[in-house]
Amino acid sequence: MHTGVVKTTFKKTDIDKAIKDYKEQALPAIATHQGARSAFLLLNRETGDAISVAMYENEAAAKSFAPKAEKLIASLKKYQAGAGDPKRELYEVAASTQIEAKAVVERGIKAFNAHDLEAIARDSASDHRTRRHEAQRSAGEQGIQPELHHRVS
Repeated sequence: MHTGVVKTTFKKTDIDKAIKDYKEQALPAIATHQGARSAFLLLNRETGDAISVAMYENEAAAKSFAPKAEKLIASLKKYQAGAGDPKRELYEVAASTQIEAKAVVERGIKAFNAHDLEAIARDSASDHRTRRHEAQRSAGEQGIQPELHHRVS
């Protein structure tokens, strides 16, 4: 995953107008862009500082949004406090709960399609494998067969 990040400061008197334009212009543009995943606007109402973050499936999608981003930045400039042009920076998302959740879902789909219920169980109850192996090891040491009961809720 990659992001496009724009930092700016809005005039405090124009914050609500800037938010309205962001919702009406930036969000739809990002939502319809190939490879875009989500976007959000972070705002400090006391200072007017704002950070726009758009998330993309890959670097190519983030880079290809650049012409649209420039137009959106220009359209919001009227609300900007001070001089200077905001710059869009690209970042790789190195770690996130979203990436981890996506990986779990993808593994689940793969396991489901392969009819591998054990793999699904391992991901949905990560301690399942540990309990089973501990019970088997303990049973092997004592020479008895463990009785394992699992309930799916």
